[in-house]
Amino acid sequence: MTDHISRRHSYCRSVPNSPDITDMLNAMYTSHVSTDNGGSSTSLSPTSPSSLFTRVKRRLSMRGRHNFGRRKSSQTSLNSLNLEGLFGEVGRKLSCASRDDLCNLQLDPETEHLYRGLLRSVIHPLGAPDATIGLRPGDLADHLREIFDLDRDEHEVFIREELIQKPQDLRLHFTVSEASGLRPADSSSVCEPYCILSLVSTSKHVSRSPKSSPKVSPKGSPKPKRKSSNTSNVSTDSSEVRYTQSAKGGNNPRWNEQFEFDLYDHTGDELHVYVWDNTKDSPLYGTNHCVPSTSEKPLGFKTIFRYIRHSVEHGKTGQDYLGMCVIPLKDIPCNGAEQWFDLTDKCKVTGRLKPAGQIKIKLSISPREVQIDHVDSVDSSAPSGSGYSATDSYFHALQHMLRHSVKVQRIMHQSAAVSTEQIDGSLSTQKRRIMDLFAVSSNISKLSQAMLHLVVILQWSVGHESCHLSKVALQKSLEAVQMAWITMQVGLTEVSAKMPLTDNEIAMFRMTAGKYFNATMSNLEIPDLFPPNVESVNVLKNKIGVLIQLSDFDLWDKKSFPLKELTAVVVGKIQTDAAIWILEQLGQITIDETVKDTVIPEVTTFLDVVSQATSHMQPIEMIRQFFLRLDIQYYRLISFALESKVSRKARDLMQQMDKYQIRYHKYYENIISSSQLSLTLYFALRKMYHTAKEHITYREIFKLTISKYQSWFQESLVFWLQTFKLECSRRLEKALEIDKDMVLVTTLVKYSNSSVDVLSCFSKITEEWREIKFHDADCVLMGVTKLTDLICDSARLYADKIQNTVLERNCYYDNCEGQFDVTDSLCITLNNIEHVRQYLNELPSLLEWQAVVEGVSMRHGSDKVGQQSLMTLRRLTKTAHGDMLMKSLILVDKITGRMRLEIQRYMQQFTRLEPEKLSSIDALMHYLSTNTKTLFDRLVNTIYPIFIEHLWHTVLTCFDEQLMIGRPAEYYITMRRHLRSLSMYFVRGGVDEEKVNTFVCDTLRTRLELNCMSSEDLILQYYKDMADNMGTPVDYYGHLALKTAFMEETRGKVTIFVQVIRASDLPGLDPSGLSDPYVEVSLQPAAMFGHHPTQKTKVEEKTLNPVFNTTFQFTNIPKDHLTVKGAVMLLSVMDHDHIGTDDFAGEVILHLSSIQPIGMHESVDTLQVVMMPVKRPTNQRGAFQVLRERSSWDRTSKAFVSERSKFIENQPTRTDTPNKKSSLFSFFNNLTRTP
Repeated sequence: MTDHISRRHSYCRSVPNSPDITDMLNAMYTSHVSTDNGGSSTSLSPTSPSSLFTRVKRRLSMRGRHNFGRRKSSQTSLNSLNLEGLFGEVGRKLSCASRDDLCNLQLDPETEHLYRGLLRSVIHPLGAPDATIGLRPGDLADHLREIFDLDRDEHEVFIREELIQKPQDLRLHFTVSEASGLRPADSSSVCEPYCILSLVSTSKHVSRSPKSSPKVSPKGSPKPKRKSSNTSNVSTDSSEVRYTQSAKGGNNPRWNEQFEFDLYDHTGDELHVYVWDNTKDSPLYGTNHCVPSTSEKPLGFKTIFRYIRHSVEHGKTGQDYLGMCVIPLKDIPCNGAEQWFDLTDKCKVTGRLKPAGQIKIKLSISPREVQIDHVDSVDSSAPSGSGYSATDSYFHALQHMLRHSVKVQRIMHQSAAVSTEQIDGSLSTQKRRIMDLFAVSSNISKLSQAMLHLVVILQWSVGHESCHLSKVALQKSLEAVQMAWITMQVGLTEVSAKMPLTDNEIAMFRMTAGKYFNATMSNLEIPDLFPPNVESVNVLKNKIGVLIQLSDFDLWDKKSFPLKELTAVVVGKIQTDAAIWILEQLGQITIDETVKDTVIPEVTTFLDVVSQATSHMQPIEMIRQFFLRLDIQYYRLISFALESKVSRKARDLMQQMDKYQIRYHKYYENIISSSQLSLTLYFALRKMYHTAKEHITYREIFKLTISKYQSWFQESLVFWLQTFKLECSRRLEKALEIDKDMVLVTTLVKYSNSSVDVLSCFSKITEEWREIKFHDADCVLMGVTKLTDLICDSARLYADKIQNTVLERNCYYDNCEGQFDVTDSLCITLNNIEHVRQYLNELPSLLEWQAVVEGVSMRHGSDKVGQQSLMTLRRLTKTAHGDMLMKSLILVDKITGRMRLEIQRYMQQFTRLEPEKLSSIDALMHYLSTNTKTLFDRLVNTIYPIFIEHLWHTVLTCFDEQLMIGRPAEYYITMRRHLRSLSMYFVRGGVDEEKVNTFVCDTLRTRLELNCMSSEDLILQYYKDMADNMGTPVDYYGHLALKTAFMEETRGKVTIFVQVIRASDLPGLDPSGLSDPYVEVSLQPAAMFGHHPTQKTKVEEKTLNPVFNTTFQFTNIPKDHLTVKGAVMLLSVMDHDHIGTDDFAGEVILHLSSIQPIGMHESVDTLQVVMMPVKRPTNQRGAFQVLRERSSWDRTSKAFVSERSKFIENQPTRTDTPNKKSSLFSFFNNLTRTP
């Protein structure tokens, strides 16, 4: 540095009063003269300078400016510049030290080539240079000299040579994004804007037409003449035209279309953007891209653009024109720009420009071609020459930048070396700007820059350089690559575009990253990875985080992928740590040999081990995600490592447990404690199995030894069921003990604690069974059957105990003084039984009967086996249902039996004591109302209808018993009214009408109806019932053949004819076994037909099959008597005795309404014979009983009963042997022989 400074001072002294070359370059770049091209010119930044040559030329052409009345354009073609005149002062400065005066250059050819490339990119930026002090081209060039440690003379030689190396073959990239605030002329129509874009050169002699003249005109060609002052002196030649698609965004359209233009002079070109509405008047409407004119010949894009520009300049645009903007390319920053540009439109009246909205465009300039060579190796000392690639140049330039940065950091810290933590490998702003300019001039993408920077950092990190960079520098470099990678991937659809790195860059990355992998793996110390700990994972992450990030780049092939070795090491460490931990835990289970039955404490300790192992198998998302980046399924590895050893120990312990339970099977305490312990172990192993199964695939389940855990508990299943039964019995006894002192409860409570406890016990049993989830179908069927039988037996036991123990203990059945009322406790007792009984209906779903049956059928391959099992289960619950319902009915009968006494007492008030008062029933109704309300409020819906039906039956029975006999009809009319009131009350109380009208109710109602009738009506009812009884009697007394008819007479009278033909198989009443029969014919009742005497046939002696053939007539019978119900014809068969009264053999009763009419000229002889069975009346209970009860005070009843009693009570025993079948045949034989 001292030598360099001395040379610089000696050089400055050799050229007195001469400005520094850096200041001259900065002065040329910072001199700025604003221009106005007569159109709408837009600057990209307020202080953005123009290009180097344009600004110098502008300064040289400023003379005579004050002679012009208005401002004129000062831009000219770069080819017309005289470089010697332009840089005269610079040339004079450089001529002081020519190349010949420098004996030896300080740079070798390779470094010189690199230095020239960096210097060229600095003094010839592709865009407007930065005017910030320190970032100006001269400042950057001077900083570049310091980096390469050149003296000023050699540096100035390089500048003089590189000044004339202007970059050629450039390309303009731009994206038309969107527009806003467009103002169409017709606001009512739908706007569909599109853009027309063209690159316009403002130089005089540059032409971009393919048919233009050569760039250098031949000697002697005439010079172009200056046009008049009224015409613009700027060339408006356009090489190409681009246009976007029409966007349907209205006033704020979006295009997002990319375009490119080839550039030859970016300092003098402008981008013209015209926005049009896609209407019929627009230049590119439809597919006919021609200018509207009288000519029919289509024109090209250049002609269209000239037409558009001419129309805009002269204000002759139509309504489809929306606005334009002009963007000078000299104002584009070297790193590109994306911003909004103002659209303007020329007012047709004033000619002034007016705002027309804004348009957003992204622009950048880059070289068209850059030489790129593919290399297979990366070496910082590789030679480079004319075929050196841009990537290699950038790589070596970056190394120079980093060396200089480290050197500066060492000087700043005043030490010969800086620790790794202090060197971060970052570049200063000037170095970063130099590398960016070089990347732009070399067409190196942001991703390639970040990747090459990462490669350099990796090389320095593995010890190939004199210093090591800190991990912070490496981490920052990795983040830069990732961010650049993500940025370039956004919006890319083509596969080729998603890999923007070259093969050379990829090869450099693979080799350097591979070396870094090897260096890191050689010194890697992995912490303990089990039990899973976030801190340990963070330690490992800090050690291999960079390796993982490097492997995440999609730049590796299968052969070079370096993560496999690291993955294998980490996997081995995980498996080893897990095996060591589980062996240590299992080793602590050993119990002192002096302890008797060590299996119990061993299982208790083993449960803690299983619980800890299962807890460690629960995934922590942070740990799982970290190891997945290493392609390691962490929890799968530890699951296999833990379950194998746990399964082996669990199988041994359960074998010992089976022996223990068989030894102590008679001791319930031992069975209960051991069963609870084994069941807890079962659930712990099942949880561990399901946790492990979540971390493996379906095809790997068979590898889990713990998957067979259920087979280790088949013997214990029997003891589990036995434990369930013992626990259920204890809970039941405890629940009944709670209800021993049952007290009144609120109306909201319908059950007591005992039923709730019993059902909770049942629920716990079924829930534990569902959690067990055995897979063996036979074991499941056995368990379900045992549980169903257990619950049914417990339910029956509960019903017995709550009825016999609780109620009897509380003296609910004892006779006590005072009125008996239904209490809340009685209702809750019934509810408890019903509550438990209804739980049986849920057993099929709770124990999954259908699934069990299907499993058994599938196991044995027969549906019959499953159906038999289902029938067994249903039979168990059906029997329990019937038994419990019977217990409830018995309890209901006992309660209604106690209520019966009160009902009889209240019923006696209106049936016997005060029957004439209608209000005498109110006391009974009040009693019933109070108790039925209690029943309705307290009983559940299923038991209330049963209880109320039994209560109704009790009321009916008491009513029938309390009803008095032989009372006047008025009494029974009142009782009938009371019965109707009671039945209506129970109907309103919830009893169905069908169940109200029971047999007892119908019998009582019939009895009341008969007692409400008069004696005459009762006699009619009696004969009606007798005549309706048409069936053959049980005792056979023969048949009577006869014919009946009636003939109408005058005045509503009729004559009844009856012909008694014969009798057959009459009973023998004489000692000889025969009889002397005759028939008495009369019309009944006598009150209606008293004036018609009884008529008799002749007596046929000594026969049982007499033939009478006698016809009788009853004249002057009112015709309406025939339709009266109960008006009958009575034919009494008598046995004539010579001594004493005649004996009664039987009788036949016919309804008069059944007699058929005959005409005046017809005879009864022509009618068909009717054969009627001969019957004997019995002691009937209906109307005859009522008449008998009235006979004490009613004469009509007494006379009728006395008359009928002769036939009912005096019925002699027959002396013959009846043969019904033979007698019937003999009757028909005799009938056929009758003349």
